[in-house]
Amino acid sequence: MSRQSVSKWEVNSVYPDTEKLIAISKLFHCSLDYLLKEEIEQVNINVSDIKEIESYDRLRGWILTCLCFVPFMGYSVVYFSIRFQVRYMRNKLQTILSVIGFLFSVAVTAVLIVIFLYTH
Repeated sequence: MSRQSVSKWEVNSVYPDTEKLIAISKLFHCSLDYLLKEEIEQVNINVSDIKEIESYDRLRGWILTCLCFVPFMGYSVVYFSIRFQVRYMRNKLQTILSVIGFLFSVAVTAVLIVIFLYTH
């Protein structure tokens, strides 16, 4: 998008095409209805709020990744962890660690079950 295109949108001489409207709505997490309304509503976008949300998402991603390593639980968390990584974080390292954690969790769970069955 060029500066000139945005300027033309602002003075209502040209309107953005559908693909650009969809991209803008995804970028700012708002509906197309909101973008296309006649009346303009004030939106307060605070940079510190965005950074706080990003920080929270990073923390949530690492927590989900670490929970994949827990025996008897990792294999149930891996779905949510990988889904979160792919959808929000796009962090390949955490996605790979989630898969490794899943394999570790399954292996340790199997070993613990076998030990339990042979000792009882």
